[in-house]
Amino acid sequence: MPLTGLTVRNAAVFFLGVFVFTLAEDVFVRQILLPHLLHALHAGLGFMVGDSVGYHEFAVEIAKRIHVEGWGYWQLRPGTEIFTLATPAGIASAIYAIFGPNPLYLLPLNAAVHAASAVLLLIIFQALFRNKAVAGIAALPFILFPTAISWHSQLLKDGIFILGIYAYLASWVLLAKADAPVIRRFLLIVVLASAGLLVVWSVRTYMLVVLGLTTVVLGVFMMSWTISRGGSGEAVLRRFLEILLFSACVLTITLAIISTDARPSMVEWTGQETTHSVYLGRPVGTNDGAGQVGRQAVVGGGPVCASWTESPFIPTALSRLASKLVIVRNGYYDDLYAGAGSTIDRGVCITSFYGLVAFLPRALQVGLLAPFPSQWVEARLHGGGVSRMIVGLEMVFTYFALLALVLYGRRFWRLPQFWLLLGFALSIILMYAVVTPNIGALHRMRYGFLTLIVGMGLGAVLMRFRFRSPSL
Repeated sequence: MPLTGLTVRNAAVFFLGVFVFTLAEDVFVRQILLPHLLHALHAGLGFMVGDSVGYHEFAVEIAKRIHVEGWGYWQLRPGTEIFTLATPAGIASAIYAIFGPNPLYLLPLNAAVHAASAVLLLIIFQALFRNKAVAGIAALPFILFPTAISWHSQLLKDGIFILGIYAYLASWVLLAKADAPVIRRFLLIVVLASAGLLVVWSVRTYMLVVLGLTTVVLGVFMMSWTISRGGSGEAVLRRFLEILLFSACVLTITLAIISTDARPSMVEWTGQETTHSVYLGRPVGTNDGAGQVGRQAVVGGGPVCASWTESPFIPTALSRLASKLVIVRNGYYDDLYAGAGSTIDRGVCITSFYGLVAFLPRALQVGLLAPFPSQWVEARLHGGGVSRMIVGLEMVFTYFALLALVLYGRRFWRLPQFWLLLGFALSIILMYAVVTPNIGALHRMRYGFLTLIVGMGLGAVLMRFRFRSPSL
């Protein structure tokens, strides 16, 4: 694998090691830990309390219909015309139809997905650190943090989503690492990016819009970086055109995938006529005057907020995009997390574009550091607080890694892949922190991005005190 800096053998051994470890861990969790030790988290059949049980039951029903009506009834993303349960339920239904409705049959696939994501992360870190040992150690938080058990031992979207995101991101990192255009390499990274987009589409379709915008931003960044480096005019032009062509290909593929999806996206089903109200059906109070982040009385699931107001000097399209994020955020308050104990900042109202900007520092704080130490032990939460205590241990390591990245990350500043990785991860974490005001859900959704940053911090420490690379 000359493109990645790893041999096929090394990648295969790494995959196999992660696969075997994950599979053994999942069997232990489902057969021993949940049924016999963590009763508060157990929902039966080795499932944790949560969405997995519903996905499983839906998949069992589809498997029964397949037996009656044939495989023509099967769908990769089963659901209705409006909502979809996405790929995990579709794959599970196929496995159940072939082998029977035993959830243990899902574990090899889940372990393979987790191992494949780990290999992609290894490739990403190899491109950054240029040291196989450091790259492997930096990938360990993603592999070992207990939070990952909540999906690779269960039936959820998160593992497949991370796989797609890492494939997309690896393609950009490999493009950034290369110095000269090569047709074969170019085709490989386009295929890698395309595969990542398709995987993301299969589980979280709305993220394709985000990745489309990301493609434009990363393309501009890479072209600007190429020009700033200087060099011979012909080499710079060839590199510039390669980046431009790659960005155009990825963006075209993204738009093509979006155009073929008949189901509405998250933004669309929040309501076409609600762009000037904070949430469809929400009682409207009095504007706080400045249109900034304000706090008002909490009624029911969330605050009674003023209507969305247009901000001076902000284009209407940008203001409407911001209002859509707030619509989704407040929809979570009113519906999905109305009674959830781990929902945060219930009293915050965001009523304008400037209000959203003013909230971003708080969102970044929550996105990177929550749950905070004072929240690590709360008995009223999921599973009697067991989940939160486990996450607290992860956050201790995360705090040290973030500090290490600040202190020792400077040695990587001259590498475009460093800024690409950091900017990508921080941006997505910030987005999720804005629209997902529930710490439990946020921690799951940010996992692949946060462990990416944690790995960067861990790698920076290793490069500073233990390993050296003459190229850095």
